[in-house]
Amino acid sequence: MKAILHLAVICGLIILTVFSCENKDLDDYEEGLITGTFLGYKLINGHLSVDTVRGFCILLKNSEHSNSNSPMDLYTFSLPDNYLIFPPEIYKYRYNGSTCGPMFFPDSIISKYKIMLKYRSSTEDEIIDFACGFCTLDAPTFMWQFYEQVIIEEVKIRLP
Repeated sequence: MKAILHLAVICGLIILTVFSCENKDLDDYEEGLITGTFLGYKLINGHLSVDTVRGFCILLKNSEHSNSNSPMDLYTFSLPDNYLIFPPEIYKYRYNGSTCGPMFFPDSIISKYKIMLKYRSSTEDEIIDFACGFCTLDAPTFMWQFYEQVIIEEVKIRLP
């Protein structure tokens, strides 16, 4: 009888460990949407230089920014190209010329690009200093400083 009790306790611990590890792995991912894109110019010594790699806006699940004019919480230059295939018209966007901010996707596709991602804050050496048009240099109308530039470590795509 004691052996059965010990065996039940050991099986219970194994099951608990397996489910704990699985949930912990899922908890490491944040759910979100890719809501916009931009292509800026690198700033070198305060001057516009070459194009940056394409940046993407990310809106996290249950964000307070969901219904705002700027539906994003984070932006990144490190979304791997091979994860999503955007319609060709998305790649024509550089930035919003009125605000010098990103071009948010039209309502017809803004909820289409669902992702699960692991990310971290960019280190000082990883931050890309950029401008999206001349208004960013003079008097920025889009407040980039309210959003965090991040490095994406892993992405899992969830298509509709």
